[in-house]
Amino acid sequence: MDKMTLRGMRFYAHHGLTEDERELGGRFEVDCELWKDLRPVGKTDDLTLGVDARNLYQLVSSTVLATKLRTVEALAERISGMVLERYAPMKVVVRVRKLNPKSVGKTDCLEVEIEREV
Repeated sequence: MDKMTLRGMRFYAHHGLTEDERELGGRFEVDCELWKDLRPVGKTDDLTLGVDARNLYQLVSSTVLATKLRTVEALAERISGMVLERYAPMKVVVRVRKLNPKSVGKTDCLEVEIEREV
């Protein structure tokens, strides 16, 4: 099976365990991998037969920016659900990184990776 990846999508969003984190916001990174047959677009060079990376980025962006969730797990779950619904891949892997999470302590990031299959 083929794979398309958007890696390191960066956002300033309002997710966190505490009210302060949700109000002040913080930096997040998201990776999204779609496992899907890409032969139709590869053989024809017709993007309408595949996944337009611009539209995938917009879907992830709107999902990240539209809510204020407590956990990165919930954010990853929402992103994966939207991707599964829109693109019907065989599998999706979503990684969400909360950069410099204040509630955790001195660390570069908190990362959650989830994998969902149809």
